[in-house]
Amino acid sequence: SCSILIRHARIRRCTEVYSRRCSPKPAYETAYRCHLRVTKAVRHYIPDIQKTVEDSFQSLQIFDELDEREESWNVYPYMLKLGSQAVGKLVLGMDFEHFTSVDARPHEMVRLTADLLELTKKITSVGSWYAKLPFGDPRKLRDVRARIEELMTEAINKATRGSEDLDFQEAALKAENLIDYACRAVDNKGNRLPKEMMREPLIVTTGAGFTATSSLLSWLIYGLVHYPGMQERLLQER
Repeated sequence: SCSILIRHARIRRCTEVYSRRCSPKPAYETAYRCHLRVTKAVRHYIPDIQKTVEDSFQSLQIFDELDEREESWNVYPYMLKLGSQAVGKLVLGMDFEHFTSVDARPHEMVRLTADLLELTKKITSVGSWYAKLPFGDPRKLRDVRARIEELMTEAINKATRGSEDLDFQEAALKAENLIDYACRAVDNKGNRLPKEMMREPLIVTTGAGFTATSSLLSWLIYGLVHYPGMQERLLQER
């Protein structure tokens, strides 16, 4: 899908910049080759994404319930929950349980990511000196980032994974999620993604997935509702 391709392009840029700045050359090269294989394996993860969408509609009929209430509702929060539910499964192997009820709260990782983006935008607009202050929004940003890193470390330790090492290409096609891939993939020299480089790219991947997917889905629904005949046309193309 377009959202997946857009997200991977963004992730590729962020990961490359982070890796070049923070890692020695051999470690960067391993991480970059690792990422290239992931972008070629998107098709492998499509069934998980499809199942997430089907579960949100069929299992608990969240959107049917909203329709029965005859209420107007804000599309974006639900698309944020839907998009992040898929990303959580794809990247972390986690079920965020966003559709246990109509009013289920987003997972802590999702809420913190939204805070991280808002605070980062606010602080960078002021200047680098402001980010170093030991109080206010700069302090809050550091606390949020630390908690996200803590949650990501927990997710890495708990994620379902296989037992055998696999080469980059095979791991990309067989891994159950991206954490599983990052832990098991090795190159032709037996090198794997260094543990110290694993957490940050996964945070970037997760955060980029939340925002890009939810925005695209929200605009998609707007288009289907706003432009006459588009829903019927979509059904015919299906």
